[in-house]
Amino acid sequence: MKPGTGALWRIRRTEGEPGDRPPKPTRVPLYGLMFGAPAAAATAIALAVWRRRRS
Repeated sequence: MKPGTGALWRIRRTEGEPGDRPPKPTRVPLYGLMFGAPAAAATAIALAVWRRRRS
């Protein structure tokens, strides 16, 4: 590309039928575990601190 030419690139599929909408997002079943892990870690840390202070 030459600088200052204003080139515009078009990216498209060369095989298959053209789509008019993007594909649906992929659902990952581990999202619940990902959000629950920090809460579980915080609970474990709080429990460990509580046990250490008791002894």
